[in-house]
Amino acid sequence: AVDMDENEVLYLVYLKQIDSTTWRLYRTRSTDQGMTWESPISVSTGNRRDPEIACGGGGRQYISYVLDDSTVGIVSYVNWTPQTFVEVETDADYEYTTSIAASRSSSTPTAWCFYRHYHSSTNMYDIHYAYTTDGGSNWTYGVWPPMNFAYGDVRYPWVETKIDYPSNICGALGT
Repeated sequence: AVDMDENEVLYLVYLKQIDSTTWRLYRTRSTDQGMTWESPISVSTGNRRDPEIACGGGGRQYISYVLDDSTVGIVSYVNWTPQTFVEVETDADYEYTTSIAASRSSSTPTAWCFYRHYHSSTNMYDIHYAYTTDGGSNWTYGVWPPMNFAYGDVRYPWVETKIDYPSNICGALGT
């Protein structure tokens, strides 16, 4: 996954398989539109999948991914320096397909993460979300849309912001 900040710096996250059950999540960036890249930095190792990255205003970056099949992990950065790591949705049900977007405003450091959630009790899927309004220190999460009931077998969540969208998400989609 890749995103670009307001200074045209490209940020990239990717997985590299270490052995049959272990993946390492890396991050890197390019300050010259992809001509050269910094040496990759390891973010996390183990049963990892579905990484995404979002750049926010004020030098903020957010990386989301699924760890150990049943937890969504989100790492928050300021100027590419790690600030916080949180785990959301730790109920032991499976999580899939994270998507993350961030506000481009430095005065409103919001970010939203959407992901597919499996309910083992009903054998159904729906979309869940997590959001922060303080740059990643604290996250709130729940079912999307926030009406406390599942829509059933919804997949492929995606959240976006426009490059000039200042304060919050501008669109969320699940099919």
